Parts: sequence; structure tokens; C-alpha cells
Amino acid sequence: MPSPPTKPTRSPVTKAGAGTAVGWMSVAAVITILVTRGYLLATGYPQVGGEIFHIHTPCGVGCCS
Repeated sequence: MPSPPTKPTRSPVTKAGAGTAVGWMSVAAVITILVTRGYLLATGYPQVGGEIFHIHTPCGVGCCS
């Protein structure tokens, strides 16, 4: 009778330069958020609730607010 198959051992997948890729992705995310918020400010995006809260505030609350 054949022995049951053994479970393969798992290890994290590593890639040379992964830290650089994460760094560039973080930079791109921050630039995207800043450009979007700047565009909304420049175009006078419709405000709901006065000058403090805008319609885009809930979207950016986790990132920039």
C-alpha cells in the first residue's frame, strides 16, 4: 500500500527589489490622492454641509483627512 502524500512546506515568496516596488507604489498612491484632492479643490467641487465637510470627504477620510 502506498504511503499518503505529504503536505508540501510553504515559505514566503520573495523577490529581489520588492521593497523598491512597494516604495514606488506608495509614492504613486500619495501623488494620486494629492492630485485628486487638488483638482476637486480647484474646480470647486460641490460642497455638502458647508466649508468643512465636502462630498469627497468620506472617500479620503482614511487616507488624508
